[in-house]
Amino acid sequence: MGNLIQTELFLGEHVIVLHLLSSKIVSGTGPHTLFMKTIESGLAYTNSVGSDPRLKLLYYYADHVPDIAALVELANSVATGIPQLEDASLLDYTLQKAFPFQRSMSSFTDRGKSIAQDLYDGNNPQRVRRLSEEVLQLRSDPALESEIIQSGLSSIAPVLLNPEFREVQRTERSIFFFAGRDSWQTLKSGSQFRSSCGSTPATFG
Repeated sequence: MGNLIQTELFLGEHVIVLHLLSSKIVSGTGPHTLFMKTIESGLAYTNSVGSDPRLKLLYYYADHVPDIAALVELANSVATGIPQLEDASLLDYTLQKAFPFQRSMSSFTDRGKSIAQDLYDGNNPQRVRRLSEEVLQLRSDPALESEIIQSGLSSIAPVLLNPEFREVQRTERSIFFFAGRDSWQTLKSGSQFRSSCGSTPATFG
């Protein structure tokens, strides 16, 4: 058993809206998502892939993984299949993932804490609003669905253990954590996974 956390920091002053939307395609609990495919395969108790523009962070997380190597193979398979996805609802599915949880349902105290955290992270209300407006403006682009599907694989490449993305992971400063007894020993039995990391990742347990 083991836990797997992979993160990548968005670089630059602004998060590219198309990149943000593309990274949402296989997030969440839709039938085509990494979460659902992993649950169906019994390869993790829970897992998720997603991006947080407020923190400029792209991540992939899974816990209680009985076979890390098999999970890595599944994640790569789901990701490489993104360009072949054909579903009229994908665009709306992706767009609804791009907006943060509505704080109007929270208490005044919780809303105040969240706003304070945003300001601490450098995300003032104007910047948050601008990002939301850019997403809405992009919605009118008739080529948007095709663009986000074709960009889906590259948008999450920094958190995929795949030797094909080794250079982009170095550029984007990807970080891989493996927690659990013998988790890295289990994973490194496959040379392609070892080479994709470039070097031994951080391990705990």
